Amino acid sequence: MKSWLFLCAAIAAEVVGTLALRASSEHAAWIALVIVAYVLAFTLIARSLRTGLGLTVVYGTWAAAGVVLVALLSTVVFAESLSPPAMVGIGLTVVGVVLVETGSGESETKDWETALDDVVDDMVDLSTDLGADFSADHGAASGDENHRREGT
Repeated sequence: MKSWLFLCAAIAAEVVGTLALRASSEHAAWIALVIVAYVLAFTLIARSLRTGLGLTVVYGTWAAAGVVLVALLSTVVFAESLSPPAMVGIGLTVVGVVLVETGSGESETKDWETALDDVVDDMVDLSTDLGADFSADHGAASGDENHRREGT
């Protein structure tokens, strides 16, 4: 269980770093957070590996959850849009993580439905927590600000 907590924290750090990377395109001061978040993410990945999770599960889950969470949160934080093909890609990413998790040998007692439920629950929890934390700390862009950015 401890190794999964390290992995979830690594995912959260990577998502924060990636969102900060996007924010740094408008304000260079965000680069400091990018560096700290990525160093923290890799440190936590190493801890999850040392505490028992296999590389396939750690890397697959970290990468996929990061992609999905960044895609979803960027729609809220930066008013970016997701096309229907991108949404299908997110669904396929979740399915891929489930297949890796159930086929890794570490989840032999889990069937694919339980693994899917676990992955979806983890992603929903992380996106809810990260979205609430980021919005509380930095505020989501208002409609007026979005129109100013787009020049309308």
